[in-house]
Amino acid sequence: MPSSVDLLAVFNALPGAYLLLTPALVIEAVSDAYLTSFFTTRQQLVGQDLFDAFGGALGTPEEETITNLRVSLQQVLSTGQPHQMPVQHYPLIEPTTGARVERYWQLLTTPIRDAQGMIQALLHSVTDVTAQTQAATALRLSQAREQQALAALEAQRSHLQEVLLHLPAQIATYRGPDYVYDFVNTRYTKPLPSRRYLGQPIREVLPEVAAQGILAVFDHVYHSGEPYHLPEQELWLDGQGTGQPQQLYLDFFLHPLRDAEGNIYGLLDFSYDVTALVRARQQGEQLNDELEARVLARTREVEAARQAAEAQQHYLRHIFEQAPVAICLMRGPQAVVELLNQRGAALVGSTPAQVIGHPIRQALPALNGQGFEALYARVLQGETLVFNEMPITFHRAQTGQSDHGYYHHTYQPWREETGAIVGVINIGVEVTEQVRARQQVQQLNEELREANSQLRRTNVDLDNFIYSASHDLKAPISNIEGLLQLLNQLLPPATRAEAEIAPVLQMMQVSVERFKRTIAHLTDLTKLQLEFAQPAAAVSLARVVEDVRHDLLPLLEETCGQLTIEIDDCQPLVFSEKNLRLVVYNLLSNAFKYRHPARSPRVRLSCAREQDQLLLRVHDNGLGLNQAQQAKLYGLFQRLHTHVEGTGIGLYMVKKIVENAGGTLSVASEPGQGTTFTVAFPPQALG
Repeated sequence: MPSSVDLLAVFNALPGAYLLLTPALVIEAVSDAYLTSFFTTRQQLVGQDLFDAFGGALGTPEEETITNLRVSLQQVLSTGQPHQMPVQHYPLIEPTTGARVERYWQLLTTPIRDAQGMIQALLHSVTDVTAQTQAATALRLSQAREQQALAALEAQRSHLQEVLLHLPAQIATYRGPDYVYDFVNTRYTKPLPSRRYLGQPIREVLPEVAAQGILAVFDHVYHSGEPYHLPEQELWLDGQGTGQPQQLYLDFFLHPLRDAEGNIYGLLDFSYDVTALVRARQQGEQLNDELEARVLARTREVEAARQAAEAQQHYLRHIFEQAPVAICLMRGPQAVVELLNQRGAALVGSTPAQVIGHPIRQALPALNGQGFEALYARVLQGETLVFNEMPITFHRAQTGQSDHGYYHHTYQPWREETGAIVGVINIGVEVTEQVRARQQVQQLNEELREANSQLRRTNVDLDNFIYSASHDLKAPISNIEGLLQLLNQLLPPATRAEAEIAPVLQMMQVSVERFKRTIAHLTDLTKLQLEFAQPAAAVSLARVVEDVRHDLLPLLEETCGQLTIEIDDCQPLVFSEKNLRLVVYNLLSNAFKYRHPARSPRVRLSCAREQDQLLLRVHDNGLGLNQAQQAKLYGLFQRLHTHVEGTGIGLYMVKKIVENAGGTLSVASEPGQGTTFTVAFPPQALG
């Protein structure tokens, strides 16, 4: 059902300054906040080319900003990735006074894709950062001397913080058993940019995550000290605050943080957003406020600021070193290693000191020729490359041997604050054990298929043997039967009637008949598998029962038996009609054949539906079976009562037919009281 919400009105009322652009950079919509910020009207903008609506004279800040904006928009259209520009200087003219108003802007452009993944529009947002920019400028001028003394230390601290802030992963640290936020990077805040993190417990910041049971994993890691990895963890977050959560998937790493004495004081959350969908723009006002507060504090007491900066540097390096994945930063076209954490050093079989400061080709020559040079060049051009189960060979200096493994690798451009690419950030996770385990499972599956094929060939050979044996035995037994008949014809009647001769002739005839039945049974067994494979179709149980009752009329008359049928409420079955008739015939004929000698047979056939099964029951008042007999009931050629004629394969065939169709056959019996057989048809047999 189409929504009745006026989406254009919703866009116009957005609390931020937004433009909606076509791929041709024509303005399709503009928010009210944007009109207010730029002293303009919707009539002046909607339908206009962006660069016709805004421009600037040569050599002015406006002209430089428009040039930078054109480059940024073309980058978004060509890469399909959002792009946030550095702060831009674009003054405005106040329409009522004509005065020039200085303005500084933070610009972010995000592509909007259709269902086929094609870019159908651009969402362009602007944030007025004039006050922050001018305040920062004034602050830098007034504190130039103090900053000079701390420049080297601050640069290193900022460098580490910049790495963590802009790593292509979601990073947060929590302190104490309540998991109070100590640090969050930019990527972490993107799904929920409007929430306050620092200084708040995660249960209050992300109540929906707490409700999904994730904090049990936090408790386990905090109390046990064991790192935890949840691949593709599903989360539902209400990122827009609409009451309709959106689905996210994260590769989720949780690692304990320890102090100098080894005691756990918090947790490191290191996660990848694998949904590849950015839903909100970066929120940085709170971090800017904190940074200004720290700068003011350093102005009041330089020494205290220096100590705080050293502590922060140590803290950030501590986090970097404890990251549960390999992280390597390489600078320049020669890929000189600048940073390598302990996990990364362990991955390549070296120490950080052996690698840092050297080009990667010299530090790890075993990687040469594996295609990394081409990958590095592509990333330097602005590409982000992600590889799953990437095969890599490392040379282990400790053992002198080569180590072949598989790794998940992400190669991300390393950008400075100006946006210029200066190197590559590489994050790697070893998955060799998982890949080899999967390969082993595939090999086992191949072996299983070969075993099944061998079993099928064996079954075919067995069927051929039974068929050949039964066929080859028919001729000799027919000859013996013919000779016995000839002997009966040649012997005088008086001789055939003699006490020594008559029993022998009778036993010979009985033996021939038994031999013929055995051969017939072998033939039946060769046909049994074909009987199981009869095609299933809708069949009326009532009609099959009536046909069987007709066939059993002579037996009912002979035994003075009574058959009661209660199946009026049973719908048609999806079953082989031939197999269903065999099941009904065997159960009913056995009920009359194995009757009690002291009473006439009374047999009741009924059916009932219980849950998702149809139960067919045959109850008699016959001889019954003890527990030992019941254990042998379905054996091939088993006959528990020999006083009546039988083959010993009827119940065997019934059980196989029912079980091959997905059903069950069970029996309940007491000696002298009677027997009840129950056939449970599977759900797929219910029409």
